[in-house]
Amino acid sequence: MKISIHNKKDEAHNGHWGKEKYGNLYKTIARAENRDELGEECWLDFPSDAFKLWPRASGEHRCSYPHHIIEDGDTMILSVPGVKAAYARAKQQGVFSGKIKEHLERHYRELELYEGSTMDTDNKIEENFQFIESYLTEDIDDGPPTLEDVPVEAEPNPTTKVIEEPASEKPESLPKQTDAAESDKNGVNRKKLYIEFIEYAKRIRIKNTFGSMFDKDGFNVTYPFVPDDMRYFYRLANPLLCVLENNLTFFALSELRKVNTGNDYKKLIVFAATTELIYFRLSDQKIYSSSEDISTLVTDDTKLSSATLLADSFDQYIEQLVGKQVLNG
Repeated sequence: MKISIHNKKDEAHNGHWGKEKYGNLYKTIARAENRDELGEECWLDFPSDAFKLWPRASGEHRCSYPHHIIEDGDTMILSVPGVKAAYARAKQQGVFSGKIKEHLERHYRELELYEGSTMDTDNKIEENFQFIESYLTEDIDDGPPTLEDVPVEAEPNPTTKVIEEPASEKPESLPKQTDAAESDKNGVNRKKLYIEFIEYAKRIRIKNTFGSMFDKDGFNVTYPFVPDDMRYFYRLANPLLCVLENNLTFFALSELRKVNTGNDYKKLIVFAATTELIYFRLSDQKIYSSSEDISTLVTDDTKLSSATLLADSFDQYIEQLVGKQVLNG
């Protein structure tokens, strides 16, 4: 049987990406007439001899970074969370280049997941494009399931003795290290607040998309101008695409430098806009809006001081948007 490939956005799968979808993928594709064509499309890393080692390839012959599912037994379609997970894993393992990069960029264009035709790879930040729910369950540490996770249909050998090796201690992940660093700053409630913000944004517009940033040097090296009060927000809820009511647009971390062109970052940092700029003022750590452009605000203290006060802190501004008191409630 031949399986057709459909990579259109309106046919893509948006549901959960897990073993129940992936478990029989290798077996189904390996039995198809056009299995090599399917393999090249389904996995980012597809060794030419992967299917010659049926029923299972392993080690250097293993297929890696799957991001499709088989639907109705005869059609292979893209998995939106699968593509995001493949991108996250490829970046984590340092293989996001060459054919793998081109393959992912093609899917991001097909699914309209990113503005422009290429991903932002010029900076040192690793934006994983996984939703905050994946971060909370630590999926980013384990990545998508590999062939090692797929059960093989074989008769058990009753004479085989299973030897359990002692579990080795796993180093604490960067997400957990970040949480620990925020523990004395109302960190638990702040995390809840940012999750509320994501859920609120998705209720308004399902296409609103968020990522997270756990490059340990991201703010020290690449984005040192981002105020401390806002860094935990961008670590957990980086607004890759976020348009809210009244066209209030939050800018992604990677866009902040461009948005703030002409700003020396000593007075303010613009992070959102409607018909006016929304910014964090460093002198009092409050949120303001103004119809003036950045160059006027940073050079004219009168214009800066006459701007409209929106909130007494960045987190209070987020609370006002979601309509819930999270930090002190």
